[in-house]
Amino acid sequence: MDRPILNPHVGQHEPKQSWQTHPSVLFARAWLGNAARLVWRIVSYRPMQRARLSVRIEDGTFWQRVARGVAYRLAFVPLLAALSACALVYSATHPPAHAPGIDPTSQGIYYDPVSLLGEDGTRFDGWLVPVFDARQVLEQREEILKTRRPAVVLLHDHGHSREQMIPLIQPLHEAGFVVLAISLRGRGGGVPVGATFGLREASDVKAAVELLRRRPFVDPAKIAIVGVGTGANAGLIAAARDKDIAAVAAISPLAGARQLLEQNLGPKQSWLRFMNPLCRWTFELAYSVDTNDLDLARYQKLAGTRPMLIDTSDSLTEFGAKHTREICEFLDATLPSFATASNDPD
Repeated sequence: MDRPILNPHVGQHEPKQSWQTHPSVLFARAWLGNAARLVWRIVSYRPMQRARLSVRIEDGTFWQRVARGVAYRLAFVPLLAALSACALVYSATHPPAHAPGIDPTSQGIYYDPVSLLGEDGTRFDGWLVPVFDARQVLEQREEILKTRRPAVVLLHDHGHSREQMIPLIQPLHEAGFVVLAISLRGRGGGVPVGATFGLREASDVKAAVELLRRRPFVDPAKIAIVGVGTGANAGLIAAARDKDIAAVAAISPLAGARQLLEQNLGPKQSWLRFMNPLCRWTFELAYSVDTNDLDLARYQKLAGTRPMLIDTSDSLTEFGAKHTREICEFLDATLPSFATASNDPD
């Protein structure tokens, strides 16, 4: 009978495994190595390097392939032009916001802050400057509330705010007019909206006129509008829609759609003027307006129905003594203020 062979290592401890050969260590080293190679490939990647193609398309002659390549790239031109027009229209209708500046109290004039709501739900603010102050109310009491006086709505230009009209507030107030200076849409008083250069702002003017007509101290038959730039266009459009607006003074209005495109909507570079029709179409489609309503020729007939003052000499940014005197004389001649203020028998 054969004797069994005994294993000399049985019963002895196996040699201890090194930590460098531990499976978890090997896995971690492999994972870190792969991650390092991936990072290096990302950092050293050159996207502009010409790749070697394993397949080459040789369909057609050389010039045919060139023509197809050019046609393929030209297909993106309308898309780029449309995006450029949208960018131009958006930047033009959303001018930079100005920090709040001075108000009528800087000239020692009392005013009531008012909030108005346009026909489309757009909210905007205004300064309502009554003719009388607290002292006059205490002295004359009920008698002063029965006296109705003429009123003026002041409209600023595109890119400006109601602070632009402050130089007119004091002389009109001293002449006996109730003054309402409003911030047109997009210039404060709510969520910013796009400016439409007087087209939709005409509804803002309507809301301002209706507010004045509801005031017991305002003569509803003697409400005038004074506007500058696109505020002048808004005043003309509002007067054309409301025959009861007594007078309009329009200073430096836009003459029409062409001037609007050249000054505001269209590109400033002459070699990009071919985009003007596209910018006009984009603007009209985005805001549901008709730029033909800016044509001053449409409002010439208003001169036969009520007093009109249209000054198209130069663009006006700040009121000087000349324009202030001209406007005050025009309103005093057409709407005699304090001297002929009407009394409400009721």
